[in-house]
Amino acid sequence: MDLLNNETDLEMRSRVVAFYSIALEEALYPNDHFKMLNNKIRRLLNTYPLPDDAEAQLDRLIEQADNKQGKFLLSQSHEALFVLRHE
Repeated sequence: MDLLNNETDLEMRSRVVAFYSIALEEALYPNDHFKMLNNKIRRLLNTYPLPDDAEAQLDRLIEQADNKQGKFLLSQSHEALFVLRHE
């Protein structure tokens, strides 16, 4: 039963991250390149189990953003990755 709860919790966290990413993408920064990077980050965060180099992959994706605003918005995913990694 504990495993089921953990899997359910993980699924819920993944949905929250996906919802946040979509809202961020559509409302704040309607750029095709940004959308592509955001989708890649969302897929990375929804990978279970997380890759050992998830932080490095996330950093590489963020560095590809076109400007400081895009990098800032994408860097918010570090918090989600931290939560997923340490819970």
